[in-house]
Amino acid sequence: RMAWYNTFMTRPSGAHWKEAALGLQQIMGDYAAAGPYRVRSETLLDAGLKYLGDLRRDAEASVRAANAHELLRTVEAFELMDNGEAIMHAARERRESRGMHLRSDYTFTNPLLADRMLDVFLGEDGKVATAWRDKKV
Repeated sequence: RMAWYNTFMTRPSGAHWKEAALGLQQIMGDYAAAGPYRVRSETLLDAGLKYLGDLRRDAEASVRAANAHELLRTVEAFELMDNGEAIMHAARERRESRGMHLRSDYTFTNPLLADRMLDVFLGEDGKVATAWRDKKV
């Protein structure tokens, strides 16, 4: 991790962390927004995951931190990208509409998932994985 952090501090020039954070906000708002007037679909979430991956690669290659404060904000932006990726994978795995999670490709609530929880985690291959489990009472 220290070597990765050091790349941001030693770059002679580059993009500001705010550009990465703004790009993330736009991707999440356009491709994974929840709410009564925002509808998700597998196609939209797949596109969002692709653009999020592009943003991460571009940010890792270009963001520069001029001081410790900017380094902290840069690392936070990457952590938020991790959270955004987890949200998109979870939304894609939930093949139903329920509450604020509305899917155009799965318009009904699945009663079989009422007592189930969805876990999102890093698999052994380092990629995001999901698994359903029963609720603990």
